[in-house]
Amino acid sequence: MARRERPRIMALYRWDFEAALNGRGRWSGWGQATECRRFEAPARRGIPSPDYPLSGPYSSTAKGTLDHHGRLCVRAGLDGLALLADEKTKPAALKKVAKALGTRRVKVALAFRAPARIAEETGISCLAYLAAALDPLENVVRAARGLLVFALEANRWTAQEWAECREEIARRRLKVSLVTDALDRGEVGEWDVQKHAVGAAGLLHCGAASERAVGGKPAWVLIQPGEDLRRVCPGAYVLPRKRGETYLAQWRQALDGQAAGVLVDSFNDWTRGTEIEPSREHGDRYLILTRLCAEALRKGRGSSALTNESMEAALTAPRPAPALPPRRGLKADRANPWHLSVPRPLLVMSHHWFSTPAGPAGRYTGWTGRRTVCNPSTGEFEQDKIDPASQWRAPGERKIVSAHYPESGLYDTQDPKKLSDMVRQAKAAGIDGFIVDWFGQPSTRGVQGSTGLLLEAARKEGDFWVSILYDWDRREDDIQVAIDELDLLFRSHGNHPNLFRAGGRPAVWTYFSSHWPPEEWRKIYQAMRERGEEMFWITDGWQFGHFSWPNQDDYVKDADGIGSYNPLGDETVAAMGKIARRFGKLFSCGAQPGHDHTNLNQRMGPWLRNKARLYAHQWLRTLKHSPDIATVTSWNEWHEGTEIEPSLEFGDFYLRLTAYFSRLYKAGAGPGAFDNRDLERLANVSRT
Repeated sequence: MARRERPRIMALYRWDFEAALNGRGRWSGWGQATECRRFEAPARRGIPSPDYPLSGPYSSTAKGTLDHHGRLCVRAGLDGLALLADEKTKPAALKKVAKALGTRRVKVALAFRAPARIAEETGISCLAYLAAALDPLENVVRAARGLLVFALEANRWTAQEWAECREEIARRRLKVSLVTDALDRGEVGEWDVQKHAVGAAGLLHCGAASERAVGGKPAWVLIQPGEDLRRVCPGAYVLPRKRGETYLAQWRQALDGQAAGVLVDSFNDWTRGTEIEPSREHGDRYLILTRLCAEALRKGRGSSALTNESMEAALTAPRPAPALPPRRGLKADRANPWHLSVPRPLLVMSHHWFSTPAGPAGRYTGWTGRRTVCNPSTGEFEQDKIDPASQWRAPGERKIVSAHYPESGLYDTQDPKKLSDMVRQAKAAGIDGFIVDWFGQPSTRGVQGSTGLLLEAARKEGDFWVSILYDWDRREDDIQVAIDELDLLFRSHGNHPNLFRAGGRPAVWTYFSSHWPPEEWRKIYQAMRERGEEMFWITDGWQFGHFSWPNQDDYVKDADGIGSYNPLGDETVAAMGKIARRFGKLFSCGAQPGHDHTNLNQRMGPWLRNKARLYAHQWLRTLKHSPDIATVTSWNEWHEGTEIEPSLEFGDFYLRLTAYFSRLYKAGAGPGAFDNRDLERLANVSRT
């Protein structure tokens, strides 16, 4: 009895994608025009795919992309990749990609899509040319007869044309194991499978392999996670994924039929929506499912091996954050796997709602306001009846809604000169950028005008970044308002070169995410993607330590990262880090020097700075967890007394301390690198 060969698991691989990133290269594959619709690829997520790559479009032949795909191939348990080619493919280009994958220990086969019309230049020899290019390589997959070649859409050629093709291959003394596509492709009865099977080493089927074998040929099974061509051609056939149920049903048929091999359609055919490569919508779910199913097939197990319990355990098991595919123009760096605008950045929350009579608003805003005070006679809290216009004038009296006072005096955040001074001060303190509020419509607090001015100040000063904190401001419960406000942000500043990015996408932090349930945020994300406005979402739902929400996992699954405006307790920060790693999300945490809201609201007690000991403790915690992004709250939230901006009370001590911890964080140092004597050296005792 002949020994049965070990089943092979291959995946179709498209290597024709190109992305013009940072002004280099060109777009190909991601944004082609079709007879039904034209798509814009750059920046606006206009790719002809129902899903979106985890880090955005990439160039398939880039060194970093091939490295990344090689690692994913191993994670998925694949034996190799079947390189898609047709009569227009240049053999030299095919060989170059196959050889590059070989340096990454990835085996390759050839998947030849038969053309509807045989080209006059190459004739029936086009397949032989491509096989000859791959045959000398050491990393090609060889079956019993030789180089493994899949003949896709074989019914486009007659049995006689395939016979001539095999003769041409033999004439060139090439050894090829040809697996012929036996799928009907919607043309049942128009061709004879028996005739096409002559000379083939195997047949490619859908469904149960043993039931479709012809003439004793080894049966390969084609498996798809789903298919959706509607973004290319509205009204096209759709095979829904059903969160992996469609994929698993096909695998179960292959396991019960004892298939000779499986061809997964596909590794990265984003146009047809058949990819198993990690995406924003599905994460790495299909890589994990592929690995489990491949192991079951190799061990000869039946479909009973794929239990719901084993699937759930595999999908929820902790796993490292995915290394995003490096993109042309971005250097591949293990220290910067999320491809942030700057590796290991320190970003500081900054607020731009302050104005003075000398500024565009012509009055004080942000510095004054009504207080909530305790009436000593009744013990009740009530609004202070003092008229802000007459009694809260800050100049001279220093009566502002803050426990501290700016060293430079009151200022206007729409003053370009002041913004440039802030950027220079921050850069000198080792700060890489500000995270600024976005409240919505332009009239709200004047913040929107400041955002554009700050971006320009960052551009002029150089090497400084601006990220966005979307604050719904408790105005509306209608998510359409949020969609319109975010759309305004993207249209106003989405392409600015100094907008902070992660994975090539503008990073947007959301404040108090629990205001809306996960399904509402999901609608917002989807609506933004449909508008072609792709952002890197960092959810903020634990700022008050409420980490035991119902459905907390759902908040994390749909976002790209986890962060927090306000620093949290040690246990909560540790739990955030764990959940970020479990779901493969970016993790951010940080420090706050203190909190003193009593000058505005006496209901809340102060969180004392304790001569910077609180700030140092939270920075040591940040060093311990080594987040992808470190944050500080805040640069100038004077209302809450969390500022590190120079003040009359503390001078620039907190800027010097921030510069010290920034150096430790960027060097990858742990808490052990901190010396208490450094606090004494940096402190100005007379001012702290």
